[in-house]
Amino acid sequence: MFNQYATELVIVETIQVILMIIATAFLVIAISKRHEFYLLFLCYVSLTLGLIFSVLKLMTSIPTIISLIFYLFATISLFATVFYKYFNLFLRNANRKYQIYVILIFLGISLLTIIGIEYVILGILLFGIELSLYIYYKKETVVYGLFALAMFIGFVSILTIILEGFGYPWAYELRQGTAIVLVSELLTVALVAILEYRMDKTNIKYRKVYDRAELYKDLFIHDVNNILQSILNASEFSTMKLSDWEEEKHKQEILQFSDIIKNQINRGANLISNIRILSELDLEKLKVETINLNSQLQKAIEMVKGLYNDTNSEIKYQISDDTIFVKANQYLSELFFNILMNSFVYNKSSVVKIDIKISRIKNNEQEYIQIDILDNGIGISEQLKTRINQDSLDLVNSKKRLGLGLIFVYKLTSYYGGYMKIQNRRDVEKKGTRVSIVLQEMKK
Repeated sequence: MFNQYATELVIVETIQVILMIIATAFLVIAISKRHEFYLLFLCYVSLTLGLIFSVLKLMTSIPTIISLIFYLFATISLFATVFYKYFNLFLRNANRKYQIYVILIFLGISLLTIIGIEYVILGILLFGIELSLYIYYKKETVVYGLFALAMFIGFVSILTIILEGFGYPWAYELRQGTAIVLVSELLTVALVAILEYRMDKTNIKYRKVYDRAELYKDLFIHDVNNILQSILNASEFSTMKLSDWEEEKHKQEILQFSDIIKNQINRGANLISNIRILSELDLEKLKVETINLNSQLQKAIEMVKGLYNDTNSEIKYQISDDTIFVKANQYLSELFFNILMNSFVYNKSSVVKIDIKISRIKNNEQEYIQIDILDNGIGISEQLKTRINQDSLDLVNSKKRLGLGLIFVYKLTSYYGGYMKIQNRRDVEKKGTRVSIVLQEMKK
């Protein structure tokens, strides 16, 4: 009967070892995602070794102290994981009195070594439960709530070892029950750590989408307000001139205001188009392919000339005899159109001058095409140049918003695998802006 009972105990504890090995395997996956759990790996390994020696104790004369030493290592590792998180969240910047309080607790726990290892483990577990619950309630992290539960189960399990030493016959069976629950709980911790990481990653992803939507909304409102204000001003001036009509003079002025209204309506249509394309960029719906650069540039030039046909302008662009292909898509003309339109909008010169240059550059053995668009506009501030080269999400909390057109150009260029540079001109004109778009050259 004793042999049969001993065999059953060996089977039960072997199952615990197997479950603990599975839990450790899942924890390794969690550690690859959450580096804060490196110390927890020592806990799982130590506990697994402790359970193995507990099985061996049933079949040989190995002393209980060996298992207890591994249980102590496991407890310290688990506590260290919790304390590291607690320290970074609350203790690093805490006042001196609170830090002294924590040190005194550690000293109190260390004094328990006089009584025995079991009591040291109990002290560490009690303190660990308090810290885990505090992290759980303050930060609402499920894993640390499970840590508190695991420590409580471990506390009960160690308590049964002490009671077993005092000769209580039921304590051993209770320990086996709590051990099974503890191992299952640690398996749950490893699984939840993985799930919590994925949930956090999903939340971050949706937060970024939300931030982008808020940014586009703000930019849209800002730009639309400017457009509507221009239309309103043109309308008011038209009304004023009509009230004091002088045939030919005011006829020309009314036509000018009509052109302003037409241009602002076209800007509004372009703004809506930019919003639509940006939303497709964020959802990664746009296909990137080999596209004819020459035809896309020519299309953009014709579009901006049609929009500002009454503005004195000179656009210099030498179309290459060789057809150039780049990595982009059908919206490349929209990209150039936005840059060219800015050259007209932010320009106080009597004649808007734009010079387009194309050159080849090489980077890491890869051929690129650089398109430089130079104008004689008002230029750009150093502060704005710095912000333009940041991701649009970094601009959400910026006090000065960039126009949606520049963000559109930046994001679309990045989507193509290229990059954008912007700087003030330093040639004889002494003013104006140079926008450089660099795209990967493709062979047709």
